[in-house]
Amino acid sequence: MTADEKVLLDSVVRHLCCYSGKTLESFTHLDSPAETSTDRVIPKQIIGEYFSSVKDKYRMLTPANIKDYGAGYAF
Repeated sequence: MTADEKVLLDSVVRHLCCYSGKTLESFTHLDSPAETSTDRVIPKQIIGEYFSSVKDKYRMLTPANIKDYGAGYAF
């Protein structure tokens, strides 16, 4: 694992591990492409577009910005 990958994963753990799997699932289901049934296959291109839009919406330019994503969906 590269140093950049470790920083990214550490940020995910630090800012998102406090949420349950169901809560994390609900984060993604509040926005497209997963706003409908969870049993359908979502094409990789649509998944990529979704995460690109999340990156833009939360201005995720560095791993530290991941905290803003979690805070944006805090229940």
